[in-house]
Amino acid sequence: MNNQHLYLIALLPPSEVTNQINNVKQAFSEKYLCYKALHTLPHLTLIPPIQSDASFETHLLSLKHWIAQQQTFSISLRNFNFFKNPQHPVVFIDVLKNAQLNELYTGLRKQLKRHLPVAAETPPFHPHFTVGYR
Repeated sequence: MNNQHLYLIALLPPSEVTNQINNVKQAFSEKYLCYKALHTLPHLTLIPPIQSDASFETHLLSLKHWIAQQQTFSISLRNFNFFKNPQHPVVFIDVLKNAQLNELYTGLRKQLKRHLPVAAETPPFHPHFTVGYR
């Protein structure tokens, strides 16, 4: 029996932004007949999916104090873009460069490396909100 679970660490936008992104996803899916993105909540991925056993959740709880110390910040969304990946094309709303978001990402990776087995090599951090993929 496989006791592995898939974990994703992401930021969820406020409800009004979630609704706006969902409206864009709906329009995109209707125009391009691409419905897969409608099945996920709008989110900004910080750490891509990690496969681990349930002990991962216990380790995440050890970050609770660090997470509580993080300052709130705003992000700005602008334009659409896509990843040039023929096997898994993705269309997304771009997040403008943001020092606070980058600091959160860098700090989170550092904390995770101290407590959890995260991959040393990950794709470059490219914050975005997916609106369509196949």
